[in-house]
Amino acid sequence: MTESPGDAYNRGVDAGVIDTRLAGHDSHFQMINGSLERMNEHLQSIDLSLQRLADQAAASNATALATAKALKEADEIRDRAERARRDVSEQRWTPVARFSVLLGALVAVASLAVAIYATQKGA
Repeated sequence: MTESPGDAYNRGVDAGVIDTRLAGHDSHFQMINGSLERMNEHLQSIDLSLQRLADQAAASNATALATAKALKEADEIRDRAERARRDVSEQRWTPVARFSVLLGALVAVASLAVAIYATQKGA
């Protein structure tokens, strides 16, 4: 059986429609592939940013620990210096020195009392 010109025409139209649809699908796939490539680039950029943030957090943590350690050591040094100063200060005040200061204070108070009494009597 031979094909009629109308059937051949319809077959050609159908083939053209199929080719057109396939060409549309090809361009759509190219667009999807481009979108996926751009998404991959963005994900890589995000991955690098996250890595930088993790590195910065680790560095910040190390800095905080080092600072805390240095402050603790400084406090310990200050406490030792304070203890040493207090020990030296307490060593200087021997019982004889303390008694001398007390005796001097009592003499000063007594002298003041005598001076006040003398000024009151003379007035």
